[in-house]
Amino acid sequence: MGKPGWILAAGLLLAVIAAPGCATPGPAEPPPRKDGPLQHYKLAQAYFEQGNAPLALDEIHRAERMAGGEAKILPVLYYYEGYIHWSGENWEAAARAFQRALAANPGYVDASMLLAACLEKMGRPGDAIKVLDRALTNRAYAFPEKIWLNRALIEKRMGRIDLALADLRRAVEIRPQYYRGHWELARVLDRLGRSDEALAEYGVAAPGFPDDPEFLYERGAALFRAGRTGEAAGLLRRVMELAPGSSWAEKARDLLEVIG
Repeated sequence: MGKPGWILAAGLLLAVIAAPGCATPGPAEPPPRKDGPLQHYKLAQAYFEQGNAPLALDEIHRAERMAGGEAKILPVLYYYEGYIHWSGENWEAAARAFQRALAANPGYVDASMLLAACLEKMGRPGDAIKVLDRALTNRAYAFPEKIWLNRALIEKRMGRIDLALADLRRAVEIRPQYYRGHWELARVLDRLGRSDEALAEYGVAAPGFPDDPEFLYERGAALFRAGRTGEAAGLLRRVMELAPGSSWAEKARDLLEVIG
């Protein structure tokens, strides 16, 4: 939990961060207190891992006050404060913290991507795109394809499908084995009725999601619509094996009944 990961999720930015594990809230067993911002940062992590966001915020605020002008640690502290708020869907508070992180370190791409997520949730998708565009100017960032993917997902939700398609193509050009990019590209092409291209992209993405019920259902449904019912049936049966009782299994069963 101390180093939050970045995951793409369709409902937020495509890119979604893994939610913190929420164990039964209770008093933390913190490490020995020492008078320094790093120790309070660690305490914040310990409290947050136990699901106690208020105490985590108290500790991160203490760390921020103690850090003063320590430029190296302040962006991390602001980012973590934003992450705590983000996890609780407190978009405005999270956005303010991410903006402080970026003011302290303009090249902090993870902060940019979560700030964009907040701005979109706040009804400001155009501003979210601008934040991502600034992030793309950071040539030192090792994973620009993630920025392009997040940009594409916002464009897609805005109904700007052609722009989303172009962004996704850019993402997979940068990293040809970016499986998530190929999956999202397949979805857009499928939505546009470009079945052959969509199926090709699902095929490229497949090694990245061998046991993902949602992916397998979507690929199976695309094969079904293309008339390739034998291939579709195999994937749909796999969905039912992997996720019995889920919405994906129910949808898979419905299509299997049609296939017969």
